Amino acid sequence: MNIGVIKARLDLIDHVKKDPEKAHIMEDDLYHDFIKFISGYPLSPEYIKDLAKEVLKSKKIEFGRWI
Repeated sequence: MNIGVIKARLDLIDHVKKDPEKAHIMEDDLYHDFIKFISGYPLSPEYIKDLAKEVLKSKKIEFGRWI
């Protein structure tokens, strides 16, 4: 996982945002994959921070979210 991969996944979420259920599932999958990635490799805190900032940009994509 890298910034480019995350941006591509954010683009996909944005593309399907008219289907909130699908967008929400894709957002959850992105978070899951991010956590799995950072827990599986020795990464610098700065790199993790940069990835996390990018992943959290999903919150700026407007679609219906359920709690």
